[in-house]
Amino acid sequence: GCSGLWRRLLRLWSAMDDFAAAHSGWKQRLGRERQALKTHLQAYYPPRAGQEMLAAKVAPAPTAVEAAQMALDKLYKSSSQPGLLAQIAGGQLAEEAPQGARRVEQQARRVA
Repeated sequence: GCSGLWRRLLRLWSAMDDFAAAHSGWKQRLGRERQALKTHLQAYYPPRAGQEMLAAKVAPAPTAVEAAQMALDKLYKSSSQPGLLAQIAGGQLAEEAPQGARRVEQQARRVA
């Protein structure tokens, strides 16, 4: 009973050691490649070009305002009648909404 548990724990521990060793080796390899690229860029390119080439290649994240606008655009593109819009508009749209949307709003009010 107990020896089986220890065997499983030992196998798990050695697997984590293998992962840690592989990760360390990977980081070393990336570091060597990056250093070789830096040396090459310093030798053959002006400083500013080298910095641009070494910079992270990711798109800039949207700002909070842009993200909110994208969420609203997604709502307006949908073909359904979201009850949230009626609540945001202060109930002005509630009279125009179909019966199904009114029921959903009423149920949401009961829950809240």
